[in-house]
Amino acid sequence: MRLVDTHTVRNSHEDGSALMQVLVALTIIAVMSLGLIEGTMTTNRLTTKATYHLQTSLLAQNQMNELASMNPELISSFDGTEETIEVDNVEYLRTISVTIESDRTRRVVVTVTALDTNQSAETTLENGFALWGSR
Repeated sequence: MRLVDTHTVRNSHEDGSALMQVLVALTIIAVMSLGLIEGTMTTNRLTTKATYHLQTSLLAQNQMNELASMNPELISSFDGTEETIEVDNVEYLRTISVTIESDRTRRVVVTVTALDTNQSAETTLENGFALWGSR
């Protein structure tokens, strides 16, 4: 009759079970980490896009406000104007188009586009300016 040390056999089995538990735990942590990393990258991408859209809106609105403070007869001189503006190391292209309507109002379109190739953001504002003192 052969005697087997059950204490040694049981410890080998428990050691294997503990190793499996560690591997399962590491797998769960790895999967959760990948989800967290993906979520962080998505948040960063959306924040950058929102920042570009906000900046294009601000640049367009600032230009429209500046034109609104001018004599409408002088606004026509801005037709076809294009300028590149750099804000926080990002370049934006601002274009201005002015059309003189039949009633002599100036129809102004200001478009600002982010020139970053990774993100597309554009804002277009349109407004009409009547001549001062005209009805």
